This record gives sequence, C-alpha cells and structure tokens, in this order.
Amino acid sequence: MSTEPQLAFYQRLPEPPGLEIRVNFGIFAGRPATAAEIDELAQSLLTKVGEISIVAEDRHEIGED
Repeated sequence: MSTEPQLAFYQRLPEPPGLEIRVNFGIFAGRPATAAEIDELAQSLLTKVGEISIVAEDRHEIGED
C-alpha cells in the first residue's frame, strides 16, 4: 500500500497557536519556496486567521539506501 504525499495538512493544538498548518512545497515544486511565495501565503492566511507565523525549513533525510 503506497501513500501519496500531501501538499498540506493541519493539526489542532490545545495551546497557542491552536492550529499548525504544514505545507510540503518542495515535494511538489521540486525547489524551496521563494520569499515572495511565502509572503503570498501569509497574505492569504492573514485574512482568515488574523495572526500567523511562518517557518520555512529545509529537511535532509540521509540513509544507507
């Protein structure tokens, strides 16, 4: 059974911030998100939730395979 990667998913948290949304941008675009794309995401979310914090990170998974 294979699982397709999700573009975005969320998790409700019992304490602030209360909601965490993760976007797997690189999996679908094949590159990191640009600052302009992060700003655009911020603007679209700001109208819905009022206050946000965006963290952009690179993940490197390394193994023997």
